[in-house]
Amino acid sequence: MRPRHTFLQQRFAAIAALAVVTLLAETAAAQQPYRQQYQVRTYQQRPATGHAQQMRVRPAQAPAKPRINPAVAAAARNCADQAVANVQQRIDACTTLIQSGLKDEKSRAVAFGLRGLAYLDRSDLAHAIPDFDNSISLAQDDASVFQNRGNAWYARGNFGRAADDYEEAIKLDPEQPTIYINRGTLRRDLGDFPQALADFEKAEVLGGKRPSLYLNRAQLYVHQRDYPRALADYDEALKLEPDNVATLLRRGAARQSAGQTEKALADYARASELDPSNVEIMQSYATALRKARQFDRAFTVLERALKTEQKVGTSYGIRARVYADMNDRKQALADIQRALKFEWKADFIRLRGALRLQDGNTSGALNDAASLLKIDSDSTDALAIRGAAYAKNKDYTKAEADLDQAIAGDPDNVIAVTARARMRVARGDKDRALPDLDKAIALGANDIDLWQSRGEIHAGRKDYAKAVEDYSQVLRRNANATPLYYQRAQLYRAQGDNAHALADYDTFLSRDPKQRGAIVERAELRIGAGDTTGAIADYGSALALSVSPALYRKRGALYAQTQVWDKAIADYDSIIKLEPKAADVVVLRARAREQLQQKFEALADYKLALARDPGNGDVRHAVTRLTEELRPKKPARAEKGKAGKDKARTAHETPEAAKQDAAKDTAAKNPAPPAERTTEASTEDQPPSAPTVSTAATPLPPQRAEATGSTARPATRAPIGTAAARAPRAVESIRNEPPRTVRTRPEITRGHAAPTRLQAPPRAVTRTPDRPIVRATTANDRRLFEIERQRRRHDGPRFSDAFSDQPIRR
Repeated sequence: MRPRHTFLQQRFAAIAALAVVTLLAETAAAQQPYRQQYQVRTYQQRPATGHAQQMRVRPAQAPAKPRINPAVAAAARNCADQAVANVQQRIDACTTLIQSGLKDEKSRAVAFGLRGLAYLDRSDLAHAIPDFDNSISLAQDDASVFQNRGNAWYARGNFGRAADDYEEAIKLDPEQPTIYINRGTLRRDLGDFPQALADFEKAEVLGGKRPSLYLNRAQLYVHQRDYPRALADYDEALKLEPDNVATLLRRGAARQSAGQTEKALADYARASELDPSNVEIMQSYATALRKARQFDRAFTVLERALKTEQKVGTSYGIRARVYADMNDRKQALADIQRALKFEWKADFIRLRGALRLQDGNTSGALNDAASLLKIDSDSTDALAIRGAAYAKNKDYTKAEADLDQAIAGDPDNVIAVTARARMRVARGDKDRALPDLDKAIALGANDIDLWQSRGEIHAGRKDYAKAVEDYSQVLRRNANATPLYYQRAQLYRAQGDNAHALADYDTFLSRDPKQRGAIVERAELRIGAGDTTGAIADYGSALALSVSPALYRKRGALYAQTQVWDKAIADYDSIIKLEPKAADVVVLRARAREQLQQKFEALADYKLALARDPGNGDVRHAVTRLTEELRPKKPARAEKGKAGKDKARTAHETPEAAKQDAAKDTAAKNPAPPAERTTEASTEDQPPSAPTVSTAATPLPPQRAEATGSTARPATRAPIGTAAARAPRAVESIRNEPPRTVRTRPEITRGHAAPTRLQAPPRAVTRTPDRPIVRATTANDRRLFEIERQRRRHDGPRFSDAFSDQPIRR
């Protein structure tokens, strides 16, 4: 498609005097040579109100006293007056002058040239070019006529003939800068950027520092995407013409392309202030606001544009795009329908087809594609919409053919690239989908699902930074996309950015507080941040939604860490109820109970854990340790005897008493052989708990039993019911019962002591006058007694057995 071009003119205030000397001969000024005056217009971008290079009028010597026709003189002045705003008035004046019968060829050439220039200002190329031809046929040495005809050919799209006219104009006047400016513009639009730049520089050297030069060279830099140089030239043009609306619009577009959004909007706003009724300015301003996503301001500007009732269809079309960017497809479709009522434009049909695709209306999209193909059989937009509709219907074979053809014809077709990217994502072809997604986003596609799809691909490749950026783009465009906060929080967490992850978890859970997985993940992040209280609260919230032994474990561990043992025990109880065989949790509860000094309960837990896991050495050690700690402690007999002797020595202060005590100590250290001891020995020579030793297996004499029973020993009793209290009572009951005789071997095979009777532990409950009831011995005591009995049967009695009257203990 051939681009449209704009021609802007620059006017001088002076009036070009025609070389019609016969019309001005009788005036006083006619007696002097006429001044050469120039009218200069420079081709810039596309025809607007005029296209002209200078018209050079050569003076001629006036005759002595010519006679003047006032009507013809007025027509001559109006034809040459380029300041006349009414183009038709200029055309009529030039026509009157040509029909007046001018005989001088130079004068007629000037008249045809001025009328052709007026036609060119009105964009009436069909009449402008013949007038320039007539002017050149009458005078072939005027460079300005060749330049203006070149402008006309350029406006008509005949670049070859335009280039020929520019070349001829340069030959006739090589020092005229405007010709180089126009030829440079032509070369720029033909893509010959180096030659175009050379022409612009030549014009600048020749003194052509005028807005047209800077504007056209700025456009060259914009084509090359050299925005800094382009903006510099726009600034120079605006220094010369600060209020030039067209220059402001172009600089605004360049600033927008350079990413200077705020400055671009400032240029559009300034242009709108200078020409508030200009609908094109308002529409450009609204389009820039839409791209900047300032939708409210865009709506305000479009409302003003619609009130003017000019180009209403275009305004509705722009507003439809604003609604589409806001994902309000219903309002967008309504506006595009209004736009189509005013103007049946392919661009509007294309937009409606794209909106129908987003709504899933594939039949409507196919109809729009057919309408576009009727307008243009090679329309890449039609192929793109049709291919996208086929892809929606999962007819991937037809879809791929249409989309590939559309992209081959127009690589930057947003609809085709976007549709193919989505099709490849749907088919799981992520490797080929990623380049299409990148290109669609680069082309300005505003569909948020493109960023989300690309973010998912980046996340799958563990490129977390890019995935976070894509999700952030989605959330900037749609803050209500709540699930994306959770997905982005997980990406932040994978990157180790716990602060941003916690912020996203907070946002997500504030909107959806029943997401148990997110609560647990936030609890883990809070643990890492040292917020134990917050983590405990999160675990509580998660447990309120669903009971889980794993969560009880985690919360119990936090309670143990903060030494809140009672709550830790409560969580361990909950786990044991759910998992009765969890031996490790029983151990944890035992340790917590130890911290609360609940040793009996802790011992029970350790024994339970050991029963479930017999191979756990740590638990076995804990059982042994607690058992030793809880066993009643008895004072050693030697220490008791020594304490009694010391007390006796303090009581007897005489030397005789001391001698007697020393003799007793010696006798205690060197006792008589066991064979010489008899049963008549005094009970005072033995400690109260000494066993009865006899060479015959006979019971104790009644006197010994009475002596033993009547011996009172002062001792502090432990509380009734404890292990420390039960042991003495069991011993006392043994003394009060008749001992049972246990047979031993008649010969002594080991040691020096005589065979002794091994008394079995009592089995019945007995009562004594001065002691409470003594309960029967435990099974452990009976087991130990049986072990000792078997040992004695096998190995014989030991020497120490003669001094023990207690049930055998470990």
